[in-house]
Amino acid sequence: MTIKFDSRFAANYLVGLCHGAAKEAGWWDNVDKEHPFSFSNKLILIISECIEAMEGDRSDKMDDKLPHRPMREVELAD
Repeated sequence: MTIKFDSRFAANYLVGLCHGAAKEAGWWDNVDKEHPFSFSNKLILIISECIEAMEGDRSDKMDDKLPHRPMREVELAD
């Protein structure tokens, strides 16, 4: 018996789980209604998280909200 794996279904399922968790946590409460998915907004958010990860790596800090995890890991996950 062969089981076919549908990667698109799996990816969409995971996107739904992540989006649902973010929405439930309040991350979508104050979305800019005029430009909710602006490319430049997304890009600058990625850049800022990378800078925070770099700072955590350079200073070898643990994260302030998740003190059991390195700051660089948490910022890259953000």
